[in-house]
Amino acid sequence: MHYLAARCIDENFEPPGRKVLLYYHEAIEAFIDKADWDAVDFLPWPRKRPLPGPFGIHRRLLENLRKVAKLVGSCDTINLHAGGYGAEATNYFVLSLGPLVGARSVAARILPEGVDSTRRYPLSLKKRWSHKLRLLRRIVSPELKFRTFSGDHTGADAAFVERIYTLPGLPHQYQAGKVVELPSLVKISAALPEESAQLRALVIGQPLTGSNLLTGEDLPRVTDRIHRWLRDQGVTAIDYKGHPRDPRNELMSEGDQSLLLNEPIESYLARTHYDFIVGVRSTVLLFARQIYGPQSRVLAFGWDVVLFKSPEERKDMEEVFANSGVELI
Repeated sequence: MHYLAARCIDENFEPPGRKVLLYYHEAIEAFIDKADWDAVDFLPWPRKRPLPGPFGIHRRLLENLRKVAKLVGSCDTINLHAGGYGAEATNYFVLSLGPLVGARSVAARILPEGVDSTRRYPLSLKKRWSHKLRLLRRIVSPELKFRTFSGDHTGADAAFVERIYTLPGLPHQYQAGKVVELPSLVKISAALPEESAQLRALVIGQPLTGSNLLTGEDLPRVTDRIHRWLRDQGVTAIDYKGHPRDPRNELMSEGDQSLLLNEPIESYLARTHYDFIVGVRSTVLLFARQIYGPQSRVLAFGWDVVLFKSPEERKDMEEVFANSGVELI
């Protein structure tokens, strides 16, 4: 989704200039049309892929910063776009990239995070203290300047964030003056393929136990519930779309056909018919409801056992999905 949003922002909102695309998940490379960008490169996430040897995270941060500075080149203005600025992997660019390329102005913008962008998640006291500790990196490497902030964990409330992009039709709790709603991220086909005699379903995977959305005990129950329900509807063909951060394909069941796409799932849906699109709490379900007409059903399973951070989060997200036309099962 970040890639689709970045492409949409470039086409509709960014002035002419050098366009540099950076990605942290290698699976995204298959989706990227490099002809659309002046430079494209993979940045290893420092805490997941530190450099070998002592202070591997610290050295990876420096290497990433210098790599991006080389890709950007000398310039006067930088517009940063990221899902948030709470992580070291993105935060250091706010203060550190400009001096390396001679930029007088650095503006930070936030890309939409799907359903998680519909509400605010204030930084905990522990996180705020961890931000302060990251200031100590300057003692060893003056280039690494961490930008502390308070409020929402993405940096949405911080003065250095001047723009927050949101998805069309989804509610949010951000400052109205900062918000820019994106147009549709995909071009929907004028006519999706006609329904066939064989009922087809698509199961949308996501990291559920890995993101603490389901317990290990509830995961197989929800997976079984989804597939029993589809069989009861007479579905005989089930495709499964895994998630880059879910290598175990947690919602996949025997007999599912794994989809290996060289394009974002949203683009694929815009030209492919399914009778049922099902999952748990994926933003893809909201996209699917926007794409498909009344002849297709979009359903979210397992919300009786999904782990939410608070009752308020559960209530807000139930409203988002229900108001978007996604059925909660």
